[in-house]
Amino acid sequence: MRKKYLSRILAAGMAVSLLLSGCQGGQGAAGAATAGSSDAAVEITADSAGAANSEESAGNQASEGSGAAAGSAASAEITASGAADSAGGASSESTADGTGSADNTASSDTVAAGVGAVTNEEVQDLKKTATAVRFDGSGAKINGGGAAFADGVLTISKGGTYVLSGELNGQILLDTNKQAEVTLILSGLQVTSEKPYAICSVAGKQVTVILEEGTKNALNVSGVCAEDDGSTELTEEQEADAAIYVKNDLVLTGSGSMEITSAGKALHSKDTLTAADGSWTLSPADDALNGKDAITVNGGSYLIQVTDAEEGKGLTSRGDVVLNDGIMKAENCNEGIEGLTITVNGGSWELQTLDDGINAREKQDTEDERAKMMNNEKVHLVFNGGTVVVNAGGDGLDSNGDIVMNGGLVIVSSSEGDGDNAIDMNGDCRIDGGTIVATGMQGMAAPLSDESKQNIITVYFKEVVDAGTEISVKDAAGDDLLKQAALKSFNCLQISLPEFMTGETYTVGAGSESYEVQIDAVNSSAGERTGGFGGHGGFGGPGGGGGFGGQRPDWQNGQRPEGFDGQMPEGFEGRGGRGGHGGAQGEDGFRGQRPDFQNGQMPEGQQEEVSTQ
Repeated sequence: MRKKYLSRILAAGMAVSLLLSGCQGGQGAAGAATAGSSDAAVEITADSAGAANSEESAGNQASEGSGAAAGSAASAEITASGAADSAGGASSESTADGTGSADNTASSDTVAAGVGAVTNEEVQDLKKTATAVRFDGSGAKINGGGAAFADGVLTISKGGTYVLSGELNGQILLDTNKQAEVTLILSGLQVTSEKPYAICSVAGKQVTVILEEGTKNALNVSGVCAEDDGSTELTEEQEADAAIYVKNDLVLTGSGSMEITSAGKALHSKDTLTAADGSWTLSPADDALNGKDAITVNGGSYLIQVTDAEEGKGLTSRGDVVLNDGIMKAENCNEGIEGLTITVNGGSWELQTLDDGINAREKQDTEDERAKMMNNEKVHLVFNGGTVVVNAGGDGLDSNGDIVMNGGLVIVSSSEGDGDNAIDMNGDCRIDGGTIVATGMQGMAAPLSDESKQNIITVYFKEVVDAGTEISVKDAAGDDLLKQAALKSFNCLQISLPEFMTGETYTVGAGSESYEVQIDAVNSSAGERTGGFGGHGGFGGPGGGGGFGGQRPDWQNGQRPEGFDGQMPEGFEGRGGRGGHGGAQGEDGFRGQRPDFQNGQMPEGQQEEVSTQ
């Protein structure tokens, strides 16, 4: 039976509603950000979210993913088939190799790719031998060993399992031996803390936080971590800067819900952070999820609203970021997803940012501006599956190394100024499969790799295309391959569909402009470029915008929207694109309307120039 998926994207200044598939069965808590209505909703229908086989050369074989979907500037629809299943064997060591596929060999010392959701039966078994702590505001009743309470602080000194419930005005401190593993089952826990943390682990090997099924939990942290001026050595507790702060590994699981409000970070591990399940509503002033050495997301839903966009990132690491499954909607972030390497194998990721949407870079204590412009072979951004929607105020996709797309669906828009790219890289951007639609301005637009295995069309429009204008792609028979209402104003479109075949002619149009493009090479273009030529690399600063705006989704107390089961609703049609690496085989492809963009006109007198960024 044909599956239908719907993702609703509202233009800049509007509310956004995104229901994306990716958390399946016991592998992830379903969640979605359901936004309020607006005067002009833009719906997008997208086909071919699944990847084309990366071994098929561009144009050698017709792709199965095509289809059409109705839509209008006021109501647009986006279909994403095969928002990929969790790829349990994916590793943080994924590399962009010369074949266009990522090496996903499990690496237990960097990421916990195999960590999944726990069942309620497993949680109940753990509770049988656990220490139970029930808070009553300023006091606590403890049943079991390994914990003590004094002066508003529960101190856990031994490894084991602890069930925490009730209301606490204070903190929870884990101070165990170096090899201890602590499991915290949160069963209706509400903590209000005037310190920079609610839960802090200063020692031990690993902390696992389980949100018990059917429970609502909340952490409200108003304290701010003192700045380190270097004059004295801070203790681990003094360095704690997040509602949940763990010196070593942190694992998040359980199907309950958690709402965090923090004057600092929401979740911070100084080693690896693995998120497997749960419904998380995070409102930090700083980063929402920070895993210093690596981050792996295997499931769960994450609604992120950063309160200080100059500082906070949605998900950030100095190491490898692997996204296997899950649903994330991040708003008002400085950057959405940041890491040394970033590999998307599945799940659904919607990002609205002040600066770059996704940024693969090497984090250094002392930033070398020249190094930012050089190709860094340690760095890469790889898409193997899943669905990604980026609405960036800076670069949409930014890599200080290569970008490789093997599968999945990526819709990306950059700022409306000529200083940023929809796709920005210091190395190459190779499209070997999947569907990508990138809109931005011509000024810094960089060419995609001629080594790509899937054909690419770039169109330079004479005039800036207004937000809400429909972008369309038709084949030689006049059948719709793509319809999209733009999220922002733009005059440069870069698009690659598995349907694009060498020797065939396609019609690409937006507004009053329409171009016939015959594909006679991997890269084909139409229109005349009027802006400067964007070289590889660059590190554009914050841009204007493209916030989703509108009414914030109502996920109060960490509850998921009523009736949301993790599946895309009906309305997404297309002819079967194949799922990417780690992704489910999609019956539906990518077709439909796209975002709507505003402003972004090139300044008068702009001259074409070669960028050194």
